[in-house]
Amino acid sequence: MDLIASIARDSLGVIDNWLSDQELARISRAFDQWIIDKQFTPAKIGKAENQLLNTEIRGDETWWFDPLDPPSELLSTLKRIDELRVQINRELFLGLKDWEAHLAIYPAGAGYKKHLDRHRDSSHRKLSLILYLNENWSPELGGELVIYRKTHEEMMRITPMGGRLVVFLSEDFPHEVLPAKRARRSLTGWFLDAARGVV
Repeated sequence: MDLIASIARDSLGVIDNWLSDQELARISRAFDQWIIDKQFTPAKIGKAENQLLNTEIRGDETWWFDPLDPPSELLSTLKRIDELRVQINRELFLGLKDWEAHLAIYPAGAGYKKHLDRHRDSSHRKLSLILYLNENWSPELGGELVIYRKTHEEMMRITPMGGRLVVFLSEDFPHEVLPAKRARRSLTGWFLDAARGVV
């Protein structure tokens, strides 16, 4: 079953090798340089003036790059993400008008407690997406994405294999990131039902 059919059926889809090994290696080399260039800052929880730094809840570092001037190494990947948005709209009629994304790195031992991706005072995030950028990842390293049902029963665990893409309805699935034995990298984004400036 393809990604969009899975989203239509289960409100969630996972596809492996969405990035080729060559694309993954190219982005990984760039990621190493972005870390050296200190592009990442500790992630906060909440929105706008209500943001708080709480490493007990969330331990990753993020880079909210300028969507109008993204890193050149991501251009082809971001174009594919927007093409996916258009395809989802065409087939599922979700009214997705825009999207936002950041790069994230979880140091070894860091995680993110159970949460929803939709802010309480905003409903513009419709679909969450996570593209894993971890080369040579193996399940024993940990770092799984744990997806819960609305009843908070565990539904599935997803290993952050490089090139794997996960997409799910933002309001339907509480989820958490488990700590890993090695730094864990991803591009995380949200398809929106409004333009970025409105969110």
